[in-house]
Amino acid sequence: MANRFFSRSVGQMSEKDALLGKYNNARYNLLLVVIATLVNVIFALVSADTYFLFSATVPYLLTFLSMFLCGMYPPDFYEGDLALFDPWPVGLVYVAVAISVVIIALYALSFFLSKNGKVGWLIFALVFFSLDTFALIGYFGIDITMVLDYVFHAWIIVILAGGIRAHNKLKAIPVEEPTETAEQEYAAEDGMPENSTPLRYADMNVKARVLLSAEVNGKSIVYRRVKKTNELVINGQVYDEYVAFVEREHTLGAVIDGHVYEAGMMSGVSKSFIAVDGEVIASKIKWI
Repeated sequence: MANRFFSRSVGQMSEKDALLGKYNNARYNLLLVVIATLVNVIFALVSADTYFLFSATVPYLLTFLSMFLCGMYPPDFYEGDLALFDPWPVGLVYVAVAISVVIIALYALSFFLSKNGKVGWLIFALVFFSLDTFALIGYFGIDITMVLDYVFHAWIIVILAGGIRAHNKLKAIPVEEPTETAEQEYAAEDGMPENSTPLRYADMNVKARVLLSAEVNGKSIVYRRVKKTNELVINGQVYDEYVAFVEREHTLGAVIDGHVYEAGMMSGVSKSFIAVDGEVIASKIKWI
């Protein structure tokens, strides 16, 4: 059974982190597009029979078609009516690859420059990738064999648009001037709280996964998971716990010497945190 401290600053941080997480998720999906597209261009250049779906279409098509038109693929590409095909000048490949590299570089630039809330670059990437989607449909038409490409393009567009919306919502959150610390708030409303009573000594020999740890106020704080139980361990003693087979939003807390110690998972994003007196001092996104 978890103590319910839930300081206001931690709750507000959760909302902001959820929106920031969506924005950064859009950026990292864009980075995956950059990597997959670059790999596809390389595959086209070396005649590899492999293609990544999570990519932009135009750079790959430019490279593939220029290689094909210049007769640079194996002979089995030019069987039948193409046996008498007259290859184009090889210079076409250099031009196509150069254009492809510029397109990939623009996506990469959008990823790097969209950092720190520069949403204009994410909007540019959305417009650019939407044009790539039109090119995909324009070249292949409505082809059932291309359905996965259509799905992945639609997915990236939704992710990028969601990141832009999250940024706009994040900007709409009013910036509030700090008033009281969590310690002062507790003292003002309810008087200085008494020290929490530990549940038990932590078994340091049991197999456990440390989610976060920190040293503050001369105390060692460990937020860990033992089997299906999350524990807030302070100086080797378990002060609070959360039992669940699947982890969801929760906050564990304890009061020691007038300081409020909290740990848990923020709402809206799988992110662990440790907070002292309402201020998050350590956090980490949980990928798995």
